[in-house]
Amino acid sequence: MNKDLQFEITYVVYAAPAIVFEAIVNAEKIREWGGGDSLLELKEGGKFMLFDNWVTGEVQAFTKNKMLKHTWKPNTWSKKAEPSVVTYNFAAHPSGCEIRLTHENFPNQKEMLSHQDGWIDNVFEPLNDWVIEQR
Repeated sequence: MNKDLQFEITYVVYAAPAIVFEAIVNAEKIREWGGGDSLLELKEGGKFMLFDNWVTGEVQAFTKNKMLKHTWKPNTWSKKAEPSVVTYNFAAHPSGCEIRLTHENFPNQKEMLSHQDGWIDNVFEPLNDWVIEQR
């Protein structure tokens, strides 16, 4: 892994941080906004899985409603590739919740660039649409 291959995204979701945090960590809610099977055991060392097992990992740390950090390894990556690391920071924003996401330690630049767009298209926009529908 190359520690230089990382990016940060800041995105505003139109709901309070507690609602957004719960939508990110609760498997039932993840299935509602993200589709497919998912799992997130909210404890250090807990298992993490999204999008019908496309990506797996392990929870490294969390602070309820404020921060979540876990490893991330898509099943399309080489078996030899080390997992990358995703850190979400949740903060109150006048419009709801500001998420500052850092994704680091990609195996190559192509994966990094693909994931940069993927977070917006496959996570943040569907999540935002879902929280708006819940009102």
